[in-house]
Amino acid sequence: MRFPFAFVEVNKCYRDITSVKNLRSYSVRRSGTIGMLMNTSRPLVVGAAVGLLISATAMALIWFGVAGVLWVGNTDLMYVFWPSSRILTVGWSSTIPGISNTVLSVAINCFLYMALAYALHSVWRIVRRSVNHSGRGL
Repeated sequence: MRFPFAFVEVNKCYRDITSVKNLRSYSVRRSGTIGMLMNTSRPLVVGAAVGLLISATAMALIWFGVAGVLWVGNTDLMYVFWPSSRILTVGWSSTIPGISNTVLSVAINCFLYMALAYALHSVWRIVRRSVNHSGRGL
């Protein structure tokens, strides 16, 4: 039960008044480290950062003319890790349409890695719940 002035809260277990600060610290302690680390926004930020890092690395290799190091056998790893790089044009860094296409390609790659990170996060939550419900902790 909350009071309108929000400085105190009635603890239903012990029927006493406890400060909101104490209740917040209790809920953080109770949720554990995994609960604090795995919220919804963190995987999205990490996915966007990974997508941006991969795009920036590939563009730096193209800029310096050594993008050939990304070839393994007959596979170009740039297209594996940055599929939207196929839309890059010859003037990717010097013309307005080329720069626009590059920005679009990087944004698509960031969204792709954000979706991948969120999917992995969802699978992790499902696995963690099923393990916790089966009686063992993770």
